[in-house]
Amino acid sequence: MAGSSTFFAGRLAATISLTLGPSHGSNPASASGHHGHRRSDASSDDGTPTDAGSLRIDSPMPPVTLHLKFQNRSTQTLLFAVPDFESDLGNFVVHPEVLSLTPGQTGEPDAMTSKLGVTSDEIPVKLTLKMAGKTETQTIAVKVIEDPALSEWPGLRE
Repeated sequence: MAGSSTFFAGRLAATISLTLGPSHGSNPASASGHHGHRRSDASSDDGTPTDAGSLRIDSPMPPVTLHLKFQNRSTQTLLFAVPDFESDLGNFVVHPEVLSLTPGQTGEPDAMTSKLGVTSDEIPVKLTLKMAGKTETQTIAVKVIEDPALSEWPGLRE
């Protein structure tokens, strides 16, 4: 599954993709070694979000990993922040929150794992970016890729 859009008059492209299974290790492009974390008011001991602090949210669907990739399409170095990343799969804290890309450079923050699983052909993802004192928010439709090898997600076609 994947979806993309451009921000700040086309200067910055963002692509969101999902892969089946949990994230294993940190993003090779990130030296931080941290995983993306789910934003939640309450969580269980293992970090799994809970509903109103009482019930653990589980899904019979396998976990998925969300990947957020950016490309600088401008002729200047771009310094930007990712303060908000929300979806039906959870609301995540992107790490690192601030990224810097030189002209033509592609980069990505750490991958984020959702244990909620995918239950539809399309997932709206609200992505907010801040750059040079301006904030832009877009909802990107992350859809099943029309490649039979990639779209055989359990439960999607049942």
